[in-house]
Amino acid sequence: MSIFNVFKSHPNREELCNLFGIDPFKKLTKDFLIKRSKIFIENHQNIINDSIKLINETKNPDVYFKRWNTLIDISESLIIIENNYPNLFLNPKPKEQHKMLLENKDSSNKDFIDRFIEDTIKKIKSVKRIETKNNKLFDSVVIIEEYFDNFSDENKQYTEEKINYIYNEFLNGTTYIKLSHKTIEWYLDEYKL
Repeated sequence: MSIFNVFKSHPNREELCNLFGIDPFKKLTKDFLIKRSKIFIENHQNIINDSIKLINETKNPDVYFKRWNTLIDISESLIIIENNYPNLFLNPKPKEQHKMLLENKDSSNKDFIDRFIEDTIKKIKSVKRIETKNNKLFDSVVIIEEYFDNFSDENKQYTEEKINYIYNEFLNGTTYIKLSHKTIEWYLDEYKL
C-alpha cells in the first residue's frame, strides 16, 4: 500500500498523528491509533470536568477565561479523533458539544459577570471608608476590563450596567462609567489623582 493509500483510508490521519505527537509517515496500525485515541480521551476527561466546574464557579477572570480556552482546545482535539473514529464517542459527539459550547458562551459569560459583580459588592460592603470602597470598585473594573475582548457587545454592555449599578448604589456616583480600557483615566479625573 502506498503512502497515498494510507492517507486516503484515513483522511485526517496526519492531523491525528500531530495531535499525538507522532510522525504521520511512520507505519502505524489502526489499532494503535484507536488505542492512542482512547488514552487521549481518558486523560482529558478530568481536565474537561475540572474546567467545566471552574467555569461555572470561579469569580476570577483569569481562571475563567483560561479554562474556557482549555475547554475549546480540548473539544477541537476531540473533533479530530471523532473525524477518524466516530464510534469512540457516545452522543452528543464532540462536534455537537463544541457547537453547544460556542452557543452558550455568552450565557456562561453573563453568569460569570454576575459572580464577579457579587464578589465586588461583597468586597465593597466589607469596608467603611468611601475611598477604600472606590478603590475596590476601581480594582474590579481594571481586572474585568483586561478581558473585555473576550466578551460579546451584549456582555460588555451588561458588565457596564452592573459596574454602574455598584457605583451609583454603593458609592453615590453621579456619572456613567463607560468601560473602554480608559477607566483609569476616568478614575484619575474623577478623583483628581
